[in-house]
Amino acid sequence: MGGISTRNFVMFRKLCGEESLKNVVIVTNMWGEVTREVGESREAELMREDLFFKPVLAKGAQIVRHDHTLGSCQRIIGYFLKKNPLSLRIQREIVDEGKGIAQTAAGAELQRELVAQAQRHKKELEDLRLAMQEAIRMQDAQTRKELEKESKLLSRRLDRVQEDARKLASDYNKERAEFARRMTELREAYEREQERATAAYQQQIQELQNRLAPNSSTSDAEKDEILKELQLLKKRQRRGDMADIFVMILKGIVTVAVAVATGGLVIPQLPFN
Repeated sequence: MGGISTRNFVMFRKLCGEESLKNVVIVTNMWGEVTREVGESREAELMREDLFFKPVLAKGAQIVRHDHTLGSCQRIIGYFLKKNPLSLRIQREIVDEGKGIAQTAAGAELQRELVAQAQRHKKELEDLRLAMQEAIRMQDAQTRKELEKESKLLSRRLDRVQEDARKLASDYNKERAEFARRMTELREAYEREQERATAAYQQQIQELQNRLAPNSSTSDAEKDEILKELQLLKKRQRRGDMADIFVMILKGIVTVAVAVATGGLVIPQLPFN
């Protein structure tokens, strides 16, 4: 993992919060592109390094390998289904605590990085200014022109960093409105699907119960089968509810929260650096 990937992973931890890390599943892929020994060596390095996956794994996160088969996909989803749903830290901060994006842990981390960039550029500009003064004193026109060009480039970079910091706050309202809109759409779609599925199940259950009525001509053996079918329907309904909730969370809340805060978080692929 390079510097950018490491910073993104730090941001990911800030988004989730320490309490939610136990629900995190780190998925590695592209195992067919390198030898097993190389892949396992890189995986082990990331798992034992404090800068990489070790702190997350220590909080209960799991790391699994995806070999591009249906079985591995089902296994990965199975890890999520076994977990109790938890709110992300950034969700609690924004929704429950009423914080602005810049006041959240993720926002503060982003601000810290922007401030660090600005400070580096300012120091580079100051060093260039001193070098230009020395070039003027030495009457070195060529060096002065080169330094002036570099100074303008750094000034533009500094302006861009400062503009990014300003946009962090101004863009938040737009992103929050989009977040709310998508959550409303997801909730309404989920409620419609639940109503449809519930009505279908209730109809099936009612039809089976009618066949169990005392005045029906259903035999005892058939009644036993109907009772089994009723139990199976109720189990399927409960499983369907949990699967729908999981899909809504997986596709909606987590994805939108991460996208809002980061503009698209990039998690490095394994086993490549």
